[in-house]
Amino acid sequence: MVSFLNQKSLRVICLVLVAALAVCFTACNDVIFAEIRQETKLTKSQILGEVSSIVRYKSRIYVQNGNVWYKESSQNAQGWTPCLKPAGVSYVNKLAADDKYIYAQTMTYVSDEDEGENIPTYRGLFYSEDGITWTAVQDYGAVIYSNYLTFNIFCTNAPKAENRKAYANINGTIYELGTSLTEVTDPRDVTAGTAASIRSAAYFDGDTVFSSAHSIVTNETATTDATKIYFSLSGYIYYSSDASTWSAVATDTSTIYAMAVTSDYILCGTEKGLAHIQLTSDGVPTGVNPGFVTNASSTLSSYYQVFCVLAVDPSLSEYAGTLYASTTFDGSSSSTSATTNNVCLWAYYANRASWNRE
Repeated sequence: MVSFLNQKSLRVICLVLVAALAVCFTACNDVIFAEIRQETKLTKSQILGEVSSIVRYKSRIYVQNGNVWYKESSQNAQGWTPCLKPAGVSYVNKLAADDKYIYAQTMTYVSDEDEGENIPTYRGLFYSEDGITWTAVQDYGAVIYSNYLTFNIFCTNAPKAENRKAYANINGTIYELGTSLTEVTDPRDVTAGTAASIRSAAYFDGDTVFSSAHSIVTNETATTDATKIYFSLSGYIYYSSDASTWSAVATDTSTIYAMAVTSDYILCGTEKGLAHIQLTSDGVPTGVNPGFVTNASSTLSSYYQVFCVLAVDPSLSEYAGTLYASTTFDGSSSSTSATTNNVCLWAYYANRASWNRE
């Protein structure tokens, strides 16, 4: 039998606990509601599906998700214009651009009614001056599809139009793109790989620098030449002032697939969402990956892989400009907590200060 004194002590203890829990609940709610206030209602995506290219061409930004779309670089709101695909093409896999043309790497499928699936049949390579009329690149045309053949297009994607160059790796040989293919003699891979493994390029100090890394970029802007060049390997960022001597900085990110330079950060598309690495005033990556003050961590979260990023105006700070990124994921939605509705193109606009689906 509990004594009256013990019962009174228990009542006091209970009251103290209730008061403490109330304070804790209020504090937790403050944090929760603060996070909710930072969230943005997601719009319906116009560019739904996997996007593997975000490229500059003339005054526009072009993307593809099987189809091709564009908008003006200066446009800071959703609203993309569809382009015609090359005739007879089922799917546009990737885009690249130089100062004259935009290029489309394509696939054509045929339906196998017995198996109930579409079978890849032909690869294609086309160029266009307006994104409407497409012409097959001479020396390539339509090539019979094979899993054993390398075929990948990529470009420098430079802010200055005159520094935009486009290339293809076709079966281990590097070609500069144009109305026809021009073989690049002795292309040097700064990441110590072979020519056959080259898959990215950047324009630096008057020449193209090739890399077998997922991404190689510079801090060039529309009005200034590049003073630093960067490439990513795994979770490391390598940087140089002369494309010869390189320094490595470890980050706390996972594998980096894409990079975009702003005046204060390198925006990184990674195996586990979006990250950003702080830069010093002279463009040296610090390795520091602070939290975002925007909703980037919840929208382009660790549930997703981010294969493309672009800062439209690299002279601006990260939060002062327009940014694009694309997401995809491996596995099923039930196992990853990801959703196919969020496999799409995303944009950040300074005038709304948040990321949202495009």
